[in-house]
Amino acid sequence: MRAWAVAAACLVVVSCVVAIGDDGVDRPNGDLSDMPLTLSTSDGPDVCADMCLDDPSCVAWSYGKATTDGGCTEPSTYPLCWLKGTAKHFTMNPCRVSGSRNPTLAVPFAYPLPVTHIKPSGWLKNQLQIQADGLSGYLSLFWADISDSIWIGGTADGGLHERTPYWLNGVIPLAFLLDDPDLIAQVEYYVDYILDHQLEDGWFGPTDSMDPWSRFPLCLALLQYYQSTEDSRIIPALYNFMHYLFPLLIDTPLTSWAAYRWQDMALAVEYIYDNYLIEGEEQFLLDLIELLHYQGFDWKAYFRYAFPTEPAVLPLLDNHGVNNGQAVKSEAVYYRFSRDSDDVASTNERINKLDMYHGQASGIFSCDEHLAGLMPSRGTELCTVVETMFSYDVSFSVIGNLTYVDFAERVALNALQATLTDDIWEHQYLQQSNEINSMVCDDHVWAFDGPNSNIYGLEPNYGCCTANYHQGYPKYVTNAIMLTPDNGLVILHYGPMVLETVIAATSNKVSLNMTTDYPFAETISIATQASQSFTLYMRVPGWVKNTGDWVVSDSLGVKYTPAPGTLLKIQIPSGAGTISIQITMQIEVTRRYNNAAAIMRGPLLYALWIPHNTTVLAHYAYESDDLQMLPTSPWQYGIRLSNDNDPTADLTFSTTNDMTNPFAEESCPLTISAWAKPLTQWVEEQDAAAAPPVSPVSVGADTPVVVKLKPYGSTKLRIAEIPTYLD
Repeated sequence: MRAWAVAAACLVVVSCVVAIGDDGVDRPNGDLSDMPLTLSTSDGPDVCADMCLDDPSCVAWSYGKATTDGGCTEPSTYPLCWLKGTAKHFTMNPCRVSGSRNPTLAVPFAYPLPVTHIKPSGWLKNQLQIQADGLSGYLSLFWADISDSIWIGGTADGGLHERTPYWLNGVIPLAFLLDDPDLIAQVEYYVDYILDHQLEDGWFGPTDSMDPWSRFPLCLALLQYYQSTEDSRIIPALYNFMHYLFPLLIDTPLTSWAAYRWQDMALAVEYIYDNYLIEGEEQFLLDLIELLHYQGFDWKAYFRYAFPTEPAVLPLLDNHGVNNGQAVKSEAVYYRFSRDSDDVASTNERINKLDMYHGQASGIFSCDEHLAGLMPSRGTELCTVVETMFSYDVSFSVIGNLTYVDFAERVALNALQATLTDDIWEHQYLQQSNEINSMVCDDHVWAFDGPNSNIYGLEPNYGCCTANYHQGYPKYVTNAIMLTPDNGLVILHYGPMVLETVIAATSNKVSLNMTTDYPFAETISIATQASQSFTLYMRVPGWVKNTGDWVVSDSLGVKYTPAPGTLLKIQIPSGAGTISIQITMQIEVTRRYNNAAAIMRGPLLYALWIPHNTTVLAHYAYESDDLQMLPTSPWQYGIRLSNDNDPTADLTFSTTNDMTNPFAEESCPLTISAWAKPLTQWVEEQDAAAAPPVSPVSVGADTPVVVKLKPYGSTKLRIAEIPTYLD
């Protein structure tokens, strides 16, 4: 149990289970030989469970009652025990109690902290405040799918009923990270209505469809609301829903979106198990995780045997971009149940394949609705960006692979802001790495989405991203620092923020105050305060080029020069202290599609910035518009790059150190200057930049000009995979 765990009684849920096993649940089929075993009259389910533990071939067990307890109408003469060699099926049977061999979850690498234990500061708080002052804070006032949602008695948000749960899943942490009273009042209204109208059987929300998919993000949202408020209604409501969901799934197995996104509900169940476990419910929660996995899509087999290595031709749910982003974490989530090392291997395999065959320079993978290959003019859906960020951090929390966090950071600091306007009133459905316009394109390079998919607007193409993008920045903050099983802390993401928590097992009151303009600057200061000594693990990013480019000094003056891509372990003494980090960010070149160059400095991708004009295509309410952006200068350039291993001969970094709004397009403080020549051979195709010509490109005798590369996240039109030439 964590410091923020609740005390709850079994009386508050619709039904309860006995301390050993799951009462009223049977596991038919998969019996070992010579089953059932006849037990003594006084033997209970614990005897059957012990028999399973004593038999190495047993994975689960079922106990047959000899009494009418629990509504059993056909008890056996003596208690019976079935030991199972396989156990994938469940049925509801009041005469049975069943369980798994090991009724516990594996201990993860780290535990996420509650929403309110980390608060942003500096530029990061400003970024969240911009989001709250933008569309996030106003959707409930004018966008029908939120303001007139069926979840609050209205008529909108039909079909999947996912938009209000999506919105709550992001706006709840945003509201409480900022302590924003207006935004808190908004989410409180929605949560109150949903809880007040929960059916007695446990079902949440509309009853026109019993498809459970939209309840998965709702459960994640309600858990964040509980972390922030300790509202005593939340945990009983979640248990009631889970007890309704289990027999519902036995009668009506997962299909469609719910089957492909089962891992999100399993994650919510695991979080409840870790933090809000009611005594006697252990086996039930594990059974629900197992049932979700069994009925859900087999992502492991897909990524291993059926994963498309070329752009998708058919629009299938398995090659759907958002589904793949959510699936990044599926086997990591299930590993806590299975303890199968192949689930870890599968997680690594899918991340590598997504990047190898569909990866973009910003760290995300292409999916203009469906997986779209490596060409930098193909698109990536905004929902995929935020869901994949979250999946990477969840996967790290279980497995501890720092590569996952490197991806999460790269996506957050590049792909996320690049698809939002500076004031976060508008967003795109699709972003492109090489994006030369943002307009309605009847002839478009993306394969499956509509003509307006890359304009900045209220709900371009489809409204799911309008509802779902809100979780991006808030969850980046709430996952920045986690609790380790040895009662220490691990820093995943660096940025200006303050952690205040009490580590329950040791009653250790800890605060970390991180002062920095990272990733826009190269120093980090962390003021520590603790009532007891504890271990602090600090991520050294994989983008660090050399040992010595990330130097850590503690309060005693001890210096550490950890290797890139490792965790530095420091013992923090009680009392006050300071840790300082000095970073050397070097310009790095990565060769990509047609040998074009992606320019990185630290975690930031730099792109050739394309100045543009902006036209309002439509106005909705408040500051919400649909915007067209067209270039006002040429974009067909190649940059001089004579030595990839020492790009500073051709590329010059500069900063103004103005961190007022570092992602703002016009005032971003960071630039890289490059020498460039026009490429007349590079043309438009389908209203987009054609594939970049193969580098090194042939250039004419034109005098080179200086062009500006800006952080990808600060650009709206850009070339991020840039052709290069040699003098």
